[in-house]
Amino acid sequence: MHLPVDLVFRMLVWGTLVLGALIFGLVLLGAGIQYRRDRQNRRRIVLYQAWEKDLDAFLFSPSGTSCPSGTRA
Repeated sequence: MHLPVDLVFRMLVWGTLVLGALIFGLVLLGAGIQYRRDRQNRRRIVLYQAWEKDLDAFLFSPSGTSCPSGTRA
């Protein structure tokens, strides 16, 4: 059983386009996930740096004083 050449060519072109679209979608998804993780890490670093300044006061203060970050350990 042989298929016509033009049908095989169209199937190859469409298959290539579909695979290209899938790869493009995966690249966009990966970029979105990476952007979100980077944003979370930057926020985490900023919060840690803000809290780090008061770390000595928190660790060595007498008990009963409030935590610099507003939470209790």
